[in-house]
Amino acid sequence: METLVTRDPSFTLREIMQIAQQLDLPLYFYGDNGIKEHRRDALCMLLARLARSKSLADLHLEFGWPPERIYRIVKEVRNFIYRRWRYLLTFDAEQLTPEKLRVFGDVVKNKGAPLTNCWGFVD
Repeated sequence: METLVTRDPSFTLREIMQIAQQLDLPLYFYGDNGIKEHRRDALCMLLARLARSKSLADLHLEFGWPPERIYRIVKEVRNFIYRRWRYLLTFDAEQLTPEKLRVFGDVVKNKGAPLTNCWGFVD
């Protein structure tokens, strides 16, 4: 997997392992067809799939994994992350009330942001 990480220098192997730990990923992911992949490799598959607009066939050529394997493992990791962290990924209208959004916007504006109606950022 070191070669995978060096092909895409967005993350080091150490950072991949830290992300996997912080996401509380299980040590192994299992596809519905019985395949097994270490969380490090599974996370790399997901990141490669999300970071590029390449097809599964292109990722197969790049990394040597069969497209079916990439698809199944990526699906398992994606589903795990959604189930585990969905409360952070969905809009919570009870938490993000209009008043709280105004306060967030004011804080951003008071910090010198050029936008006066912005309450959050997507990176």
